[in-house]
Amino acid sequence: MSIEEGEAVEKEASTPRARWWLFRKRILPIALTYAGLVLAPFCFSISGAVVAMLLLVLTGLGVTVGLHRLLTHRSFSTYRWVERTLATLGALAFQGGVVDWVAIHRLHHAHCDTEDDPHTPRYSFWRGHFLWLFRYDPRLADQNLKARYVRDLCKDPYMEFLEHWSIGLQGLLFLVLYLVGNFVEPDLGLSWAVYGVFVRATALQQMAWIVNSVSHTWGYRTYATRDQSVNCWWLTLPSLGEGWHNNHHAYPKSASFGLRWYELDLGFVAIRLLQALHLAWDVVLADEEVADRAAAQTTMKRERVPDPSRQQGDPGHLVRR
Repeated sequence: MSIEEGEAVEKEASTPRARWWLFRKRILPIALTYAGLVLAPFCFSISGAVVAMLLLVLTGLGVTVGLHRLLTHRSFSTYRWVERTLATLGALAFQGGVVDWVAIHRLHHAHCDTEDDPHTPRYSFWRGHFLWLFRYDPRLADQNLKARYVRDLCKDPYMEFLEHWSIGLQGLLFLVLYLVGNFVEPDLGLSWAVYGVFVRATALQQMAWIVNSVSHTWGYRTYATRDQSVNCWWLTLPSLGEGWHNNHHAYPKSASFGLRWYELDLGFVAIRLLQALHLAWDVVLADEEVADRAAAQTTMKRERVPDPSRQQGDPGHLVRR
C-alpha cells in the first residue's frame, strides 16, 4: 500500500459510514460475547460445560473444515447440503460473517506477512493477535472490492444469508439451548445457553487469535515459505489441525495440514470420515514424496527460499484422492 493509499484509507476510516461498519461488524459481536461471558460464573453446571465442549468441537470443525479448507481453498468437493451445513456450523462459531471470514483469509494468503495482510504479527504481535479487528479495511467494507476475493460466495444466497445474520444465529442458538436445557431439567436452561454460546464462542475466538499471531511468530519451519509461518505442535489438538501452519502455507490447497505420519490433524480426520461416507470427493493432498524432498532441501539450507511455485503448493505437487 502506497503512502497516498494509506492516507486515503485513514481519511475514509473517520467517516460515519466506516465507523458504523466497524461497530456493526467487529465491535458489537465482540462486546456481546464478553458481556455474556460475565454470566458464566453464576450459572455453571457440568452438563452446561459438556454442551459447550460438544459445540466447541462442532463449530470448530465448521471453521477449519467448512470455512477454511472447503470454502476458502476448495480442498475437496461435496454436496451442496453438506457445504451449507459446514458453513452454518462455521457461522455459529461467531467469528464474523461467513463471506467476510473467507475474504479475510484469502487476503491473508495473497499478502501474507506484508503491510496488506489483514492480521500479520510481523509489525506488532498484538496487532496480529486481535488489534487488527479494530481497524477499518475498505477491501472488506466495500462490497465491490470484497467481491474480487469472494465472487464465488457472493453468488450463493445462503452464504449471503449467513453473512448478514451472524448475530441472529447466536440468538437463535441461545434460545434453543435455553429451552432444551429447561426441558431436560428446570434451571439448566441458562447454564446451557451461556456456556453453549458465550463460553464456547470465547474459547473458539481466542484459539483463532492465537493461530493468527503465534503461528507466525513462535515455532519451527519445515518449509522455507516466503512468509513467517511456523508449525506449532502444541496448537494442533485444540485448533483441530490449524497448528501445522507452515505446512499449510507451503501447500495451502492441501486438505491435510499434517504432512507427516506423526502430524495429527483432526480436521483432516473429519474430511476422511466424510470421504468414507461418500460425502466428500476430489480431496486434494500434497504429494508426500515431493513434501519429503522439499523438507530435506530446506533442512540443508533453511535460509534459501525455494521456487515460488513449489512453496505455494504448485498443482504439480498436489494429488486428488
